[in-house]
Amino acid sequence: MSEFIDSLSLIAPIYNVALTLLAYFVLATLIVYRKRKTKSYVQPWKYLFAALTIFLIEEVITIMKFFNIISDQTIPRTFNASFELIIIILFIMMVISQLIEVERLRSKKISNPDKKIKKKKNKQFSYKLSRPR
Repeated sequence: MSEFIDSLSLIAPIYNVALTLLAYFVLATLIVYRKRKTKSYVQPWKYLFAALTIFLIEEVITIMKFFNIISDQTIPRTFNASFELIIIILFIMMVISQLIEVERLRSKKISNPDKKIKKKKNKQFSYKLSRPR
């Protein structure tokens, strides 16, 4: 089992970089295509793009440390923690920007009287619970 863990620790950062590059390419294509063809809201995707960029930098640094290209004195481990914190902040900003956009669209839909949908009143029966006395 120890050999498996050792081999997995050797190859996992390289697979992370490969999959991140694939996601990076797909996300870049999505942002560029959406901006050209439609007027979609792509701001949250830009935050995700920035988070993937930081993750890619972090993984490249990890691989360079693993293969002894750079040492721990050059880039201490606290940089990894700061990278993770920046990624989490970008994810929170992504969610908040999407919530702001949804609220903006909802208020625009309500304030526009031409497209206001007439709501039908639901005829609900109200039942009174009667208890035997």
